Amino acid sequence: MDKTLENQLKQLIDSTLENDVFNKLNKSRKDFIVSVLWHILSIKGRINFLQLGRFSPLCEQTFRNHFEKEFDFFSFNKLLIKQTVSTETIIALDPSYIPKAGKSTYGRGRYWSGVAGAAKWGLDIDDSVLKYKFTGEPTSKKGAPRKFTGLVDVNNFDPNQFSLDLSNEETTIYSTVCITTL
Repeated sequence: MDKTLENQLKQLIDSTLENDVFNKLNKSRKDFIVSVLWHILSIKGRINFLQLGRFSPLCEQTFRNHFEKEFDFFSFNKLLIKQTVSTETIIALDPSYIPKAGKSTYGRGRYWSGVAGAAKWGLDIDDSVLKYKFTGEPTSKKGAPRKFTGLVDVNNFDPNQFSLDLSNEETTIYSTVCITTL
């Protein structure tokens, strides 16, 4: 990784931790948080205490001890987002699941299945296409009922498809239901 990018990332994390929300953290705790976030970004594969201990100067037990202490990740992420993105943001969650019984497939594990309403054994997929769910009245035409009205374009979303959930001085939240196709 480029040294300038590395320094920018560490500066961004440091400046976020300097906020009033994190006043109660001492310097060693802040240094630990910076180290953890940096190593999470740089380690390929699974992230666990053993991996963090292998790739950092800290031992595995140090990570275990620090993770027993509370840290307000919600506030940290909120402040980090405010520092780095524009005032208009879209957060989209698109979890998709397919069943997989094999033992040698990479990435298999327990993933949330919205249809079953539970975590199921299989694979998680991120390469899906979102379509707006059709909410109109069914027609009397032959054939299968209409399921969707069009593709979701995250750069130019259709405000007619969204409902206003919350609006105040600093935040406006819209929501919609989409159909995922592979």
